[in-house]
Amino acid sequence: MSSANGSSLHHKRLDININPEGVVLQEAQDIAEELRIMGRVFTDQAKVTKVLKRYLEPSESHYQGGAFANIQSPTGQTATDMHQAAHEAAVLLENIEDRQAEIKDLEDSAVRTCEKVRERSRSITFDSLLDNSSSDSSL
Repeated sequence: MSSANGSSLHHKRLDININPEGVVLQEAQDIAEELRIMGRVFTDQAKVTKVLKRYLEPSESHYQGGAFANIQSPTGQTATDMHQAAHEAAVLLENIEDRQAEIKDLEDSAVRTCEKVRERSRSITFDSLLDNSSSDSSL
């Protein structure tokens, strides 16, 4: 086998050794992007829920004259029903905010994983280059 051919085979072996890190890196990047998308969806849900909650909460004018319980919404719901719905919207908003925090933590973790895989790939590449130069100098 000629040295040029041996060199070519050695480079192929390097690609095979580095490829698993490349696959893991691509997967981690895909996961981080999907988590960013999920974060944006939760942000949109939180905005909509906040608007809904504001709509459902009775205004100060509803409390004047003790008429709060008799007020009906345009859809025919009583103020008590709307108050319950506003409470449920508040609970939903808390849940969304909790999910947002979880998604952010997972995204940060995925980004850290990407960085570690990149470092590992650079380390393997650098070590392989050192091995190549030492094996070439021994020939």
